[in-house]
Amino acid sequence: ENMPLLNEQEVSNTIYAFGLLAYRQEDFLEALCEQSSSRLVEFKAQGISNTIYGLGLLRFKHPQLLEALCVHLPSRLEEFGPQGTANTVYALSLLRHCNETLLDAACVQTRARLQSCLPQHLSNTVYALALLQHRHDELCIGIAGHMPGRLQEFKPQEISNTLYAFGLLAFVQDAFLHSVCEQLPHRLAEFNEQNIANTVYALGLLAFKHEGLLHAVCEHVPQRLAGFTPQGIANILHTFGLLYYRHTRFLQETCSHVPPRLPEFNEQNISSIVYALGRLNFQPSKLLHVVCQQISTRIAEFKAQGLLSVASG
Repeated sequence: ENMPLLNEQEVSNTIYAFGLLAYRQEDFLEALCEQSSSRLVEFKAQGISNTIYGLGLLRFKHPQLLEALCVHLPSRLEEFGPQGTANTVYALSLLRHCNETLLDAACVQTRARLQSCLPQHLSNTVYALALLQHRHDELCIGIAGHMPGRLQEFKPQEISNTLYAFGLLAFVQDAFLHSVCEQLPHRLAEFNEQNIANTVYALGLLAFKHEGLLHAVCEHVPQRLAGFTPQGIANILHTFGLLYYRHTRFLQETCSHVPPRLPEFNEQNISSIVYALGRLNFQPSKLLHVVCQQISTRIAEFKAQGLLSVASG
């Protein structure tokens, strides 16, 4: 009964706090969202950003409020700082809500403020756009021209997420990719296993073969294979297959590492690895023997496409 007494700041602070705490009380959130839908004009920019970001963290999708926000926000984005704009786009991706008008307006704002954006703002924005399959060429071109000169400011996850996003969006700019790849070999020790796998996989999606970075990855990764997930290992090998990049020692060490862990690999991981090895004309007898055993006992898990990839490999 106290809900009508909450002002806009109390509403936004409450939703934001619930998001940070991962506390999802649906009836209460429903009431807050109902109340907010007709009061957005009362909200300050920070309050709107905190509200949608909190809902995004909770994956709480309220159609009425989302519709109201997408109508209300484009004309107010100039009031938002870089973080508010980035958080809004990122929240929409968490909610899997693609409103092209709002996203385009946010991209225009971000493109105009590249110098004042932190690396996290840029990385989160383009990654969110990729999850929503919303490609905004003007922003992508802007980031591609801006990022190489500031790459030392970008954390490994921000670099890998940006590259991965460009891969998902099929945004290829050779000068950008070459500049970034030239700077990464000496930083691989900073990258965790997921960062490395996503970076390499992005190059595969973009069909961009940078010999120096790929060689550095092959020299660096074997000592850390135990830290890679099956998906990460499969994605790296899959990319090498796509790019026809063969590094014999890396392939030997990876193929020696995989057999004891093969029960961890799902059917897609296995079929991707075999297909990649086939493209690279590399035949590790022990791994292939164990793969055949795994397939024979797990045949029901394999889809037709997976079996075709295995047979092709």
